[in-house]
Amino acid sequence: MDIEKILLATDLSPRAIAALPAVAGLAHRLDAEVELVYAHVPRGASSSTEEQQAQCDIDRHLQALTAAAAAWDLQPRRKVLVGAPAVALRAAAERDRHALLTIVHDAGHRGSASIARSLAAEATTPLLIVHAPMATQSRLLRPEAPQIRRIACAVDFADGRSPVLDAAHALARSLDAKLTLIHVLHARGADVVFEGIRPHLSPPTGSAIEEVHAAQLRLSAIAAGLGDSHVGAHVVAASDIAAGVAAAALDFEADLLVVAPRQLGKVARFVLGSVSDRLLRLSPLPLCVMGEALLRELAAGGDF
Repeated sequence: MDIEKILLATDLSPRAIAALPAVAGLAHRLDAEVELVYAHVPRGASSSTEEQQAQCDIDRHLQALTAAAAAWDLQPRRKVLVGAPAVALRAAAERDRHALLTIVHDAGHRGSASIARSLAAEATTPLLIVHAPMATQSRLLRPEAPQIRRIACAVDFADGRSPVLDAAHALARSLDAKLTLIHVLHARGADVVFEGIRPHLSPPTGSAIEEVHAAQLRLSAIAAGLGDSHVGAHVVAASDIAAGVAAAALDFEADLLVVAPRQLGKVARFVLGSVSDRLLRLSPLPLCVMGEALLRELAAGGDF
């Protein structure tokens, strides 16, 4: 998985700054170029004065974001795209082969969830989704230079060794990071409780104990099949699949969580928004989403 450019999308709000730590951590380690992108649909029948003001607002925001990026030792380029955001951003990412498209998700902003849902379904490049932390969660933005040392990847057993697993493994090797595969066994009564950012998983009971053991053996075999001693496997039981994934990734102290719609089972198949809405609400971790179109391309032998 060769990432040469990281596109950071902004909507002219301050929330884009929340993505800078994760972008910096990846860009420095991968020696990737960073580009700030803003996509918009020009207002119809606007006066030249309004157009000039709009352009000034765009320039001012991109300059401020560039200045903020400098604190993370980034010197990004800037690009303004014309068109509906989801369409224009997807096209920009696909033009720049080996690009990682980054957006910030804000649970209180419907537009960000809609764009995330569209990109996760149709983009043929990986999508990095970073949540916009609430004021009380600002401590989650690390003041020190960010490092991606641990990556968690949610997997299921539907297709055996799936393209998302190979992509996550390639990314981990590129970053010299430890990779842990996570599988959540659905079990009633196995609740997940979050206290701050520390999750508490209820231990499996009854028949779930044997099921977890069997799943652990199966997942460990998949991990061993990668031929890498830095790949681990962790099976947990939870009544809520998304909560189980978030809890297991936090328990592993991951810096990045790799997911795909099928790897989250019925939860994500119901609405792709569950990837951005549910997991970002439960976990402070950035999500690297391998969307449906990308997985189809990789499964067909495509290379990223």
